[in-house]
Amino acid sequence: MKLYQCQKENCNNIAVWMYAPMDSEGFFCDDHVSRGCSCNIDPDTGIEDQDEQGRFYPCCEFMYNENGFEND
Repeated sequence: MKLYQCQKENCNNIAVWMYAPMDSEGFFCDDHVSRGCSCNIDPDTGIEDQDEQGRFYPCCEFMYNENGFEND
């Protein structure tokens, strides 16, 4: 099984984030995915959601797979 790699230049990590609107572009590792988006702001508090490490989540248009995404 071949997996997509992060598309950030000089990064060979497995891509665990995929930008859903793209077909074959938009694959990133956890270190290089862009983070922070208005879609993750709690409407009641106005505070943006964060993960366990205190990082903002990527936009809701990103899909996550801890095992990576298969490259057919």
